[in-house]
Amino acid sequence: MSRLVPALLLTSLALAACPSGSVVPAGTNARDYRISFEEATATESCSQSVTDSANNFTPFSQIYRLWFPSGLDDPTFEIWWRLESEGEESFSFFSRGTMEGSLDQGFLSYAGGPFYEERSDGTVEFSVEGANTARFGDELFGGSEEYIIGSSDADSVPTGCVYTLGYTGRLLAEQGDVAE
Repeated sequence: MSRLVPALLLTSLALAACPSGSVVPAGTNARDYRISFEEATATESCSQSVTDSANNFTPFSQIYRLWFPSGLDDPTFEIWWRLESEGEESFSFFSRGTMEGSLDQGFLSYAGGPFYEERSDGTVEFSVEGANTARFGDELFGGSEEYIIGSSDADSVPTGCVYTLGYTGRLLAEQGDVAE
């Protein structure tokens, strides 16, 4: 296993439980950001293959849709995600969180899971905890996501391992992009 997190993201997050009867949220209460994962670290409790994956990390991007069900002034939000190469219909529910302040100047924290992944050497259960700082309504910075292995019978990904990704994000509209 050379790329723990991308494998977990691509296979497991697509299986995340969407809110019951939900459709992909859109409209004035949604904001799409290109999230650029730029660095990775692994705790000492991780296997050598996970540590090697962190040390040889290759940056990648995804699209996160922050959706505020009760309006942008409400602190509660959901994160929906998709690969950059996929269309609007590919957004999947990822996590729920709260915001202190606003998108102009605030702090966002969120959590999701548990997620499960079947691997050749066993099953891995993990959860995700993340946080970032928002500013100017169009930028997320100082972001981190911790992928916390809650249980595992896979030797390649031991229970207690924490794989952390550092990221930044830019509002798609600010980049001249749209989330299709």
